[in-house]
Amino acid sequence: MISENYIWSIGTPGVDPSYHIRGIHPDEGTRHVYGEKNVIEISSWFTCIDCSSWGKNGYNTWDNNYATSSSYSINETWEEGTVVTNAHTSLDGIWGTDVFDIVQNAGIQSDYYSIIPESMFGLQDRLLPNKIYAARQELDWGAAVENIEGEIWLAPEGTEEFVASDVVVQVKDGKVTVPAVSGIYNLYIVNGKEVSAPSSGQVIVKPAVRYGMW
Repeated sequence: MISENYIWSIGTPGVDPSYHIRGIHPDEGTRHVYGEKNVIEISSWFTCIDCSSWGKNGYNTWDNNYATSSSYSINETWEEGTVVTNAHTSLDGIWGTDVFDIVQNAGIQSDYYSIIPESMFGLQDRLLPNKIYAARQELDWGAAVENIEGEIWLAPEGTEEFVASDVVVQVKDGKVTVPAVSGIYNLYIVNGKEVSAPSSGQVIVKPAVRYGMW
């Protein structure tokens, strides 16, 4: 089973898409694999999960996966017996809170965050790497924030004073209720006078979720 992975930063737009650039590539001979709840952020130029026929591969099932590309075959062939169901596509990479939950369960456990070089991404980016739609919904990071020094806030980009209000809310006990006020919110880590950069991910408060399914 291939399940609950967050796959990102693969390939460069403009590169020949046939040059083995996929989110997930079941190689020759891959059979009877079940894949679900994977989030793949990849240029729409590339294939998210390659179901092309490469030899003896086939009879795989891909259900309820999320990707920023709608392509499931790199060469317009299709491996025998393989099915794709409930495929969610968001070309602009904005999701609902279901993707937030999957991403939080992906990757290394929070006890090992300290081994990730800060040059790769800040902790605020690890906690909120995606853009998601939410309003008045509760986001729950659980144990992922237990060992973080300082306070965690959700606020509009450019916020300098972190005091609770209708648009500035603090994460407490690993949870936060998203403001109801329309806008774009980033995650910050505030440790005394030190304030992190805004997270690369954003919480967008709007009434509708814009991703499709086929």
